[in-house]
Amino acid sequence: MGCDMSFLSKARLSKDGDETAAGGEVFEKRILLLGLDNAGKTSLLFHMRDSSFKDTVPTVGLNIEHIQYKRYSLTFWDVGGQITKLWRHYFDKIDGVIFVIDSTDKVRLQKAKLELEKLMIDQSIGQVPFLIMYNKKDIADKTMSQEDLNQSLAVEEMQQHRPICIQDCSALTGSGIWDGMDKMINVYEQLKSQATNNAEILNTSKQQAKSLPSEPSKR
Repeated sequence: MGCDMSFLSKARLSKDGDETAAGGEVFEKRILLLGLDNAGKTSLLFHMRDSSFKDTVPTVGLNIEHIQYKRYSLTFWDVGGQITKLWRHYFDKIDGVIFVIDSTDKVRLQKAKLELEKLMIDQSIGQVPFLIMYNKKDIADKTMSQEDLNQSLAVEEMQQHRPICIQDCSALTGSGIWDGMDKMINVYEQLKSQATNNAEILNTSKQQAKSLPSEPSKR
């Protein structure tokens, strides 16, 4: 399961994301990186930044990183997962959420689901797209399958209300990380295309209204 990306042909870049559209417009996006503690959020972020795995300590407060990828300037806010009630202080003016789940942690999966459901109904987040990253897929003998995780989290039901992408990944090896980012960026491309089409339709309607003959005045 993932995003429906049939509207675009997938253009892959090098994994460190150093290619951008030469001379093209750069779009800025602010993305929240959320999930329970020990899910691997910071490790994922540092792998995107450095293209290598680094040992991390539990995040207290906030990590902020800026990464250029394709024609997008991405600002990631990595918020600590130990005190989830503080997450909502960062919901203002965001463009997306990456929710990281430890795919080996069966014990706390329902807690992760509860926190994810809270995000889905929070009005201050709006209808921004979500990317759910199933991390630690490198631990093959302990990880749950994507199908089981989707079912446990009721992802299909959530997808009825907003764009949600799914991606298996490993913060240790880097596998799947940029595939997930490609999916989220393709959602942004689709939304941008829809907004352009809507603006063109509105402009055409206005032009047609102006060209209509005016009604004669009544005496």
